[in-house]
Amino acid sequence: MTLNELAAAALELTTRKGFHDTERGLESALAGQPELLAEAHHLQTARRLALIQSEVSEALEACRKNRRADRVAFEKEGATKEAFEKYIKDSFEDELADALIRILELAETEGIDIEAHVVAKMKYNAERPYKFGKAY
Repeated sequence: MTLNELAAAALELTTRKGFHDTERGLESALAGQPELLAEAHHLQTARRLALIQSEVSEALEACRKNRRADRVAFEKEGATKEAFEKYIKDSFEDELADALIRILELAETEGIDIEAHVVAKMKYNAERPYKFGKAY
């Protein structure tokens, strides 16, 4: 799957699981009030950014505690929900995946072609000086 396909799939999944019921209700309630609808959208974007930040913080804590995933054991045990909870859940890798999923979902809700932006940024970074001209 491409990044954009993953973004669409992430949003579809969280929508299906009920994570966007409140904002959909707000959109309905604020229909015909474009200023309030725009403000509600900005607040939802801010909430999504805060959730991304929380996932990155959880990754930091997993890193500090050296909680790493064991994909070999996970796959050997059959890649089941139980195996995921035993070998992957709350690991550094799991929290990074959560952060990335939330970023992709935000890009999708904002109508951002995240794949094009990642490619453009990587090309730009390739042309920048050593350490991008910074000390670290």
